Amino acid sequence: MNILVDGNYLFYKTLFIFGGYGSGGKILESKRDREMFMRKVATDFSHSIRTFGNPDRIVFTMDSRSWRKEIEIEEGAYKGHRVDKSQAIDWDAFYQCMNEFADILKEKGIIVSKIDRAEADDLLFLWSQRLYQEGMDSVIITGDRDLTQCVCFNNKNYVVVYNPNSKTRKIVAPEGFQEWLAKDDYDLFDASTYMNRSRDALLEAAKSMPIEEIDTKYVIFEKVITGDAGDAVPPIWTWSKDGKTYRVTASKAKRMYEILNIVKMVNDVYDLPNRSTEVSSSILATCKQSAAAAAIKSRLERNLSLVFLDTRVLPDDIQSAFRDSFDQAWSKKELGARTYDMNALLEGTKYVASGNSFESDIFSAFK
Repeated sequence: MNILVDGNYLFYKTLFIFGGYGSGGKILESKRDREMFMRKVATDFSHSIRTFGNPDRIVFTMDSRSWRKEIEIEEGAYKGHRVDKSQAIDWDAFYQCMNEFADILKEKGIIVSKIDRAEADDLLFLWSQRLYQEGMDSVIITGDRDLTQCVCFNNKNYVVVYNPNSKTRKIVAPEGFQEWLAKDDYDLFDASTYMNRSRDALLEAAKSMPIEEIDTKYVIFEKVITGDAGDAVPPIWTWSKDGKTYRVTASKAKRMYEILNIVKMVNDVYDLPNRSTEVSSSILATCKQSAAAAAIKSRLERNLSLVFLDTRVLPDDIQSAFRDSFDQAWSKKELGARTYDMNALLEGTKYVASGNSFESDIFSAFK
C-alpha cells in the first residue's frame, strides 16, 4: 500500500487547532510556538500513517502557485478570497515550518512531491492514478472533498480517500467497494489474492471507522455544475430576483443529472460542453431559467479546468514534470517496517533533542 498525504491540508488543519494554544502575540512567532506546532504536525502525520500499518511508500504533496490562477473568472479570481490572510499568524514562520518538515521527511526516506504551478490536488491525482495503472493500491489522506473524485477500484486494486478529521473520520470509496473488500475470494493459484497486505490493512482500519461509498461520476458532475464557493469557483448559472442572487444548488444539480441521463448517460463529464444545449434545457426544467447554450458551454469548459482532476485538463508541463519526478522517486527503495510516532519521525532534530515532549499530548482530544 502507498500513502499519499495532502501536506497543505495537514498543515492548515493543525494551524486551525493550534490557534488557541499559542504563547501570545502572533501565532508561530515565538520559538516555543514553532516547536509545539511541528510536534503536533508530526503527531498527526504519524497517527494517520499508523492507521494503515506499514506502507510501502509515503508521498507528501505540497502546493505551488496554481496554474488555475491564470483562468479568468467573472467578478473574481480562483481562490481570490483567500488573499487577505489573518494578520494574527506569522505566515513566514508557517511556510518555513512546512519546508523544514518536508526536509525532515526526505531524510526519513519519504517522497516529497512539489512541482511548479501544480497544486497538491493535482499531484495527489497524478500519483494515485499512476500507481493505480501500475496495479498498486493507494490511500489519499486529506479532508478535502475535492479529492474524492480520485477514488476507484477494479476488483483487484484501489484508490480510496481517508479523512482523518475527528468529527468526520471515514474512508471514502466507490460504490460496491465494501462488498469487494469483505469478499473471501482467495485463489490458491494466485498468490496475490491471499498475500495482499494492502487489503488486510484496509480491512483492519475499517473496523474503527465507516466506509462511505460514493458515485464518483456524480461527485464531479455536481462540482462542475455548482462550482466551489471555498475556491471562489462560481456555478455555471446564476440569476437575480427581487434584489437577491440565486445559483444552481446541489439539489438542482441532482435533478439535472437525472434529466441528462435519460437522454444519454453522463459517463464522462469532459463531454458536457458538447452537450451544452441539453444542459441549458435541464436548467430551464429545474430552475425555470433560460440559459443560453453558448454561455453554458463556456462556463462548463471553465469549471472543468478549475475543478476536474484529469490528464485532459492538467497542463502538459506539469504532467511532464511529474513523470520525471515519479521515475526518480520510484528508483529509491521501499520504506519497510518501521515505527511511526512523533519521536521516531523527529529523531535527530531540535524538536526532540531534549527528550520526549509533552506538548503534542495537549492536542490528543482533537485527533
